[in-house]
Amino acid sequence: MQASGMAPDCMQVDDIDLGLRSYNVDHDWSEGLQHHPSVYDRIRFTHTLGHSTQEERLAIDPDFSVTVLSEQQQKALDLVLQSLRAHSTIRLIISGGAGTDKLTLINAIVRSTREMFGNNKAVRVMGPTGVAAFNIGGTTVHHELAITADRNQSYKKLETQRCTHMQVDFKDTRLIIIDEYIMIGRKMLGNINLRCRDIFANNEPFGNVSIVLVGDIRQLLPAFDTPLYAEGGQELQLTGSSLTRCLNIVFVLKRYSDNQVSNN
Repeated sequence: MQASGMAPDCMQVDDIDLGLRSYNVDHDWSEGLQHHPSVYDRIRFTHTLGHSTQEERLAIDPDFSVTVLSEQQQKALDLVLQSLRAHSTIRLIISGGAGTDKLTLINAIVRSTREMFGNNKAVRVMGPTGVAAFNIGGTTVHHELAITADRNQSYKKLETQRCTHMQVDFKDTRLIIIDEYIMIGRKMLGNINLRCRDIFANNEPFGNVSIVLVGDIRQLLPAFDTPLYAEGGQELQLTGSSLTRCLNIVFVLKRYSDNQVSNN
């Protein structure tokens, strides 16, 4: 058959059953299964990840010791622990690029906070995405705080029964750590604030719970949201902007030089 227009000449092929050709029938298709995990294994993995407790998955070496911290990491840890020990609220950003070993510092804060309060739920570790959460052995912000994911990211209050259940679950929580904070936009920060206020039954910013944001300012920006340093926008974005002023301590981890602590 002659193709129309500028297409090349081609022959018409009729009645080809792709799966019934001799080399399709004779091929051993099972050999591919040896190189790929079963779909049921993937389903089982995601099911376990979604329902196991954070204590079971938190990536902390049982032999970990705070003595392995660098001098600047130790100062950041002391800053957090002094605040928790004094029962005061700390709202802190720990920023650092590659090579500053932020994960080690997160582990040290988690381990020390648990020991201080004698309760694994004293600290919650979260990430903005599944990958970020998995890398630190935590859960996603959406899952842990029951925040519905949609493009508008408008705040949705919890039903009374669900809210009561979360209030009981979070009653011993003293500190929330969120890694890869640069991927948290202003609307999401506003959502986190409102959810914490509901959970902790306190109208202070973030329900008056201590919060530590960890990450690198040069990483990926938030999806369907505006970065924390943006200006203007709608009500929830403006709320997010105002909340950044509550994060009034910035601890900058550096690879080779001493840390810098600034109070805004």
